[in-house]
Amino acid sequence: MTAHQFGPNRALSVLWLALTLVAAGAAIATTDAPGRLLAGGAAIVLAAYGIVGLVFWPRLSVGPDGLRVHTPARRAAYAWPEVDTVRLDERRRLGLSTGTLEIDARGDLVVLSRWALGADPREVLAVVQSYAPPK
Repeated sequence: MTAHQFGPNRALSVLWLALTLVAAGAAIATTDAPGRLLAGGAAIVLAAYGIVGLVFWPRLSVGPDGLRVHTPARRAAYAWPEVDTVRLDERRRLGLSTGTLEIDARGDLVVLSRWALGADPREVLAVVQSYAPPK
C-alpha cells in the first residue's frame, strides 16, 4: 500500500537520545539539588522526544489505497473514500509562518506538524493530493 512515508528525522531522534546521556551524566555529576533536578528533567524530556521519534515512525504513509497515521495518540488506516479533507493550515505569528497538515477522516482530525512529518507540510500535501482520487 505505501508509496510515500513521512516521519520525524531519525538522525535528530538519535541526537536527542545522545543528548539524553549527556543530561543524565550532568544530573549524576552535579552536587547541587536544583541542578540535578534541572538536568534530570532535561534528560527525561530528551529521552521522550528521541523514543517517540523512533517508535512512531512513519507518522504518515500515503499510497494508492489511502492514508495510514501512526502517532502516539492514534494508529489508523483510512481508505480514500473515508478521507473527507486534507488541507494545509498556515499561521503567521511574530513574523514567522508555520504550517500544519490537517487530515479529516471518519470524524477524526489528525494534525501533523513539520517536525512530525520530517518535511514541509506543503510538499506532503502535494504528495497526498497526487494520490487522492478526484472527488
